[in-house]
Amino acid sequence: YLEQHPGIDVTALSLEQICNGILGFARTLEQNGTFELPRSKYQNSQQFLEEVVRIYKTKLDKHTASSKYDKAQTDLAVQQRSKVMGDAETAFGYVSTKLLE
Repeated sequence: YLEQHPGIDVTALSLEQICNGILGFARTLEQNGTFELPRSKYQNSQQFLEEVVRIYKTKLDKHTASSKYDKAQTDLAVQQRSKVMGDAETAFGYVSTKLLE
């Protein structure tokens, strides 16, 4: 599975690279039986990936709910706030689709 999802190329870091690295890690853990161990928090890679997406959503929500965005008073600041919120929504959509497909 790691041949299909080799992980992160630090010279060309992207959301796709990060997702591929997480997918490769999750599937490798599953193939190696790690989720079958008695102390494993997750029963399979799907549960693990769902938790990754949940944590990402929590952190993204915390970031976009930051009071620093309430200070946007100029047109430029409001535009930048809108861009950040749109980018966050797009990123979450990509990550959740990629990891939970």
